[in-house]
Amino acid sequence: MPTKPISYYTPDVPYPQGGRLNRAVNLSSQYLTQSGSGLDRLKMEALSWGATYRNFANAQTAIMFPLASPASWPLTAISYLIPWFNGGCPWGMEYLGTAKKSVPLIIFWAVDHFALFSWPILLPSRNDCKGFL
Repeated sequence: MPTKPISYYTPDVPYPQGGRLNRAVNLSSQYLTQSGSGLDRLKMEALSWGATYRNFANAQTAIMFPLASPASWPLTAISYLIPWFNGGCPWGMEYLGTAKKSVPLIIFWAVDHFALFSWPILLPSRNDCKGFL
């Protein structure tokens, strides 16, 4: 039996995230499977896990949510949105974790920050995150 979604916060970042109401409003039951949802693809985003809370375990749970019970989307029909917008954001680990799970479409948010600052695109390798993946 799946656990109930809980509200998450830390003493350093006391802005509640998630919870049962959030789950009910943001992901109704018809979107747990592709058939009957009317959608071709489900894009997961959990920007706060990496960018605010720096919680890689929760980010990994979000990456795999469409594939885990009670959801059952095919891997070919999911994508993941990685936060790439504040200093120290561990986006490299999220990118590698997502790629390691063979998620076919990985999107970065907010690409406009990249363009405005002319940051180079330096995708990490597995060696860059040893011990984390």
